[in-house]
Amino acid sequence: MFADVGSVAHAPKALEAGVDGLVLLSAGAGGNTGWLNSFAFVRAVRGFYGGPLVLAGGISDGAAL
Repeated sequence: MFADVGSVAHAPKALEAGVDGLVLLSAGAGGNTGWLNSFAFVRAVRGFYGGPLVLAGGISDGAAL
């Protein structure tokens, strides 16, 4: 099971609940979450978690990479 997280503070809470991976809702993901820059969000979470991540939002096409 993967958990949607909208902030760095939410990621450890989801991990403590026993999820298998995280879906990082970054800017451009839509809805009422996703305010962080996608690349900064991934880097921050990678500082304490080495497991599976899915990145939502922030990349509109290959040129945006």
